[in-house]
Amino acid sequence: MSQLEYIEATRGRTCRFSIALFEDAAHSKVLTLTNMTVRLTFGADWLVLTSGNGLTVNAAAGTVEVKLTPIQTSEAPAPQLNFVLDIEESATEVLPPLKGTISFAPA
Repeated sequence: MSQLEYIEATRGRTCRFSIALFEDAAHSKVLTLTNMTVRLTFGADWLVLTSGNGLTVNAAAGTVEVKLTPIQTSEAPAPQLNFVLDIEESATEVLPPLKGTISFAPA
């Protein structure tokens, strides 16, 4: 799949980052996201982003672009939150979640 790294954001500012997904550990085969549902959850359901709502999914390239707005970074309930990227192929098949951490520094 992919490694999610530690992300740093500044409160009150837009935060953008990209996640590239692969089928293999060597990162030589892109994970095609066609007909898959992608969801990124921050904290214990504090914020959930989906395609068209904070996430831009490029299915063919296997990438997910994330955009947190200034309001979202301002309202983060803690200085650091865990996040989980869930990818569902169908109602019965879910890929293992990818996890990471984001910190919110003062502006």
